[in-house]
Amino acid sequence: MRKIDKKIEQQIVTALTQVCDQALTKVAGFEWLTHSVNYQQVSTSLLVTCVFTEQDQLRQCLVDKQDALFKQWVEQALAKQGIKLKNVQRQVQFDSESACKEQHNGNWSKRLAKQ
Repeated sequence: MRKIDKKIEQQIVTALTQVCDQALTKVAGFEWLTHSVNYQQVSTSLLVTCVFTEQDQLRQCLVDKQDALFKQWVEQALAKQGIKLKNVQRQVQFDSESACKEQHNGNWSKRLAKQ
């Protein structure tokens, strides 16, 4: 990893840690989030996955339109780090532990590789 890539990664981690901490206190069922990125094309390739415990909790989040809140938090936190997403609607996704367990036997590496 190049020095500049490490800097970008640290900026992303800082921003997403803030979002995660905020979501843990405000959104029922939210557990954690992760990301993937191509450092040569950060604004178009950064993909954030927000994970809930159960699929029902994720559905409720979507019904309550809290997904828009997540997208806003991610976009704002990244902007503070100088990172702008090209399409936040596509680049912030949602998933659940229960769906991963059911479809990929709990193997998040395998599940996220398919995205």
